[in-house]
Amino acid sequence: MALQNNSVRRLGHESCLFKNVFQRQLSTEVIDPELKNRMLSRKLPAINQTMTVQNSQLLQTTLKDFLPSKYQNVQSPLGIHTLPISHFQVYHPPQNRLSSLSKDGTDPRQSPGEPFTRRMWAGGEVEKFQELKFFPAASRCREKIVDVTTKGAEGEEKVYVKIRRNVIVLPRGAGQKTWKDGINVLTETRNLVFMREGLGKASFQASPRSVVKPPNAPDFLHTLVPTPALLFRFSALTFNAHAIHLDKQYCVEKEGHRNLVVHGPLSLVLMMELLRTELEPLAPVEKEVEVVKHVEYRNLAPLYAEEEMTVCARKKEEGLWETWIQGPDGGLAVRATAKTNKILMTGAKRDKKQEEEEEEEEEKKGE
Repeated sequence: MALQNNSVRRLGHESCLFKNVFQRQLSTEVIDPELKNRMLSRKLPAINQTMTVQNSQLLQTTLKDFLPSKYQNVQSPLGIHTLPISHFQVYHPPQNRLSSLSKDGTDPRQSPGEPFTRRMWAGGEVEKFQELKFFPAASRCREKIVDVTTKGAEGEEKVYVKIRRNVIVLPRGAGQKTWKDGINVLTETRNLVFMREGLGKASFQASPRSVVKPPNAPDFLHTLVPTPALLFRFSALTFNAHAIHLDKQYCVEKEGHRNLVVHGPLSLVLMMELLRTELEPLAPVEKEVEVVKHVEYRNLAPLYAEEEMTVCARKKEEGLWETWIQGPDGGLAVRATAKTNKILMTGAKRDKKQEEEEEEEEEKKGE
């Protein structure tokens, strides 16, 4: 009889899950078209910045206490003369005055506004087209809202906002240059989700969520415990005043979290930097180094300060990696797919083809 009762409870639970999924599917794309059009036509200001290695070095210094000991030996941007894909997260932050921020410290220009005032980072995609091999670099980031959709039953809607960022760098050389001469080095898509105030609060405070385990064992992993100081430093590096990363009382009382929330982009950085630890040689010997050129990721569940998290990576095939983060319960919190290629390290011997190309270029200059 006990088995039968348990089976009935399980079936009832599965029925509720199916009903919720079905309702979500029916309610997709119910957003007010005027709001969508207003957001898509919203012009976000360009962000100009002279990129130096300092931002990148400060990020790497911050992470050294949280990643494996051999991370101490990965190359700085000065060492391999290329900026790692994850380090672009600490450049071109939105440049808002404090008085213009929303009540929770976020950028209102990216928000649908009332009543969707709670923001979470749902994931994104980053693709690097050119290696940035010189500093300082005159650069500009152009942002644009490219999509706005909603999911959820009426009264429980969540607004998903997709923002595209293009980073261009002025080439070096003689002559005056304009942004039309700029080289597109990177494109990033940021997926943000906005909820009504109070929506989702109960789910964060409820009994433990159903745990989704990773489908494969990692090739390598590293366990760490993020601290409030780590979150503060990353907030400072990204010019991010969002209260869920800085104010524990706000997190618990206003948004229903149990502690400070780890930034979505910080999760991305930790995955990519662990991958760098394994891919990059420990010294600039005469060889190529494998670097990430494209990464797509999704944040599936919140990660919290002062709680254990495990960063994992597994090689799927040549040039393709899957990375993920497991929360303290072992469940998937973030998952990503990264594509890599190889570049010649600074100080390595040039191959014959490169030498021939350089000789041809010199001959052309002589003519």
